[in-house]
Amino acid sequence: MSAMRTMGLAPVLPPEASVDTSTNEYVVHLALPGFAREELELEITNRVVTVRGDQTRPALEDGPFLLHERLEETFALPADVDTEQVTAAFARGALELHAPRTNDNSATPRRLPIGKGNAVNAEASGV
Repeated sequence: MSAMRTMGLAPVLPPEASVDTSTNEYVVHLALPGFAREELELEITNRVVTVRGDQTRPALEDGPFLLHERLEETFALPADVDTEQVTAAFARGALELHAPRTNDNSATPRRLPIGKGNAVNAEASGV
């Protein structure tokens, strides 16, 4: 497995996450032991993925106490992901997110000319 790199920096991922990268897609693997598919909610907004989990279960069998566990993990997908085509699957305590890459070259950097402006007041700066 290879770590996802974005602009030379590794993105912040939850500790139990890993990413496989190919020319066509990113595959994010996130371990969520103890949760069932019905207890999870997945949301994506502006390339930011949020995984929420909520479960309540008895602390002891036939005991009067309940354990309540909440989970929320958030991470950003790279700029070249087609967010409309992202899919997810959950099996055996692991969430797998498939994020197809686009062929759109608009995310490639471009050089900007630097024009002359009046942003610096030389008299005030002591220069």
